[in-house]
Amino acid sequence: MTFVVMALVAVAPWHSLDGGARAAQVEALKVLPLEARFVAASEGFLGTPYVLSPLGEGEGYDPDPLIRYDAVDCLTMVEQSLALAVAADESHVIETLNRIRYEGAPSYEGRLHVMEAQWLPINQSRGLLEDVTRRYGKDVVKRLNKRITTETWAEKGGKALGLSPAGQTTGEFFIDVVPSDRAPAVLATAPEGLIVVVVRADRPRLVTRVTHVAVLVQKPSGPFLRHASRSFKKVADEPVERYLRRNLEFGAWTVEGVALYRVKEPAWLDAGVAVVEVDARLEALAVDAGDTKPQVTSEPPPVVGKRICGCSTSEGSAAALLLMLAGRRSARRRLA
Repeated sequence: MTFVVMALVAVAPWHSLDGGARAAQVEALKVLPLEARFVAASEGFLGTPYVLSPLGEGEGYDPDPLIRYDAVDCLTMVEQSLALAVAADESHVIETLNRIRYEGAPSYEGRLHVMEAQWLPINQSRGLLEDVTRRYGKDVVKRLNKRITTETWAEKGGKALGLSPAGQTTGEFFIDVVPSDRAPAVLATAPEGLIVVVVRADRPRLVTRVTHVAVLVQKPSGPFLRHASRSFKKVADEPVERYLRRNLEFGAWTVEGVALYRVKEPAWLDAGVAVVEVDARLEALAVDAGDTKPQVTSEPPPVVGKRICGCSTSEGSAAALLLMLAGRRSARRRLA
């Protein structure tokens, strides 16, 4: 039934819509159940150019806009698809996106920079996500850990984020994964609309092990990852097996497995999350369709203190090493 209903909802590219048409499309998606709505929202980003870390706070340390539809990286594609799927209507999309990306009002220090330490557990506690890795991976699942200390933040990658000591989360964090060699079979039986989080081998000097995030899509030929890809330079659907094969070839920093998360209808107020009102000033920080051109260059982007999709939330750490190692490999063995 879900697939029949989805077939009746034609999804236009988000970047092609003006405000009124975008509001109408958000409303049209409401006929779908949440998981299907999330998949449909992500479909609107297919073909959208990949741009490294395209979102910011619209001012201050990271002046990139709060939201934009003409460019995404792997995480911002997932975040914006989530916001479009769960927001009450189009007028609440920016507010919803801010709740997904921040603790409190938008600020660089308050952004959820580290996936396994912040973005995933905080959005689970808010009722937006449910960890279903063990539900579908069953007895093949293994638990990984990431220890983040003040010494980790003192390394080059941690410093590149530019966070004050108060904003540097520390501790030991755990994440369940389906091992890479079992992932294609497990994902073939999982429902589409899950968020797939790619976890690599631990590098103690880096603040994260998470390097990519995608949406699971099921097709007659098997499971696909819908993701914003540096290799493809856009959002594309790629067979799970092919994605894992080309990344497992990258032996210098192998993929250990994938974690799976189900999207839920959030109970924001019950979770104690303060409502962030979106005033006219914040609205002005959003980039609407046609306002800017995506800045795609042929040169690797500089590593600066912003979140990165390489795909990780920790720019200058996981992705910086990934880019460095990638430069030592054959151009045929491309990542993300």
